[in-house]
Amino acid sequence: MNLADITPLILTYNEEENIDRTLSKLTWASQILIIDSYSTDRTLEITQSYSKVRVLQRQFDSFADQCNFGLSQIK
Repeated sequence: MNLADITPLILTYNEEENIDRTLSKLTWASQILIIDSYSTDRTLEITQSYSKVRVLQRQFDSFADQCNFGLSQIK
């Protein structure tokens, strides 16, 4: 398996302090999917500077449901 075949899935809620550092480490990924639980800080603004990032918003109900939703959205 090639790293380009892997899509990192990141769950966020108010991760302004961490998201830039996290995304900067994923330069090898051809696509990164973020499932955001309607952050109220600068999380979404920061993600916009990364062209490989796709952000979907979904109300948080459980960690498992957020992960499963994200996995269903990976192309």
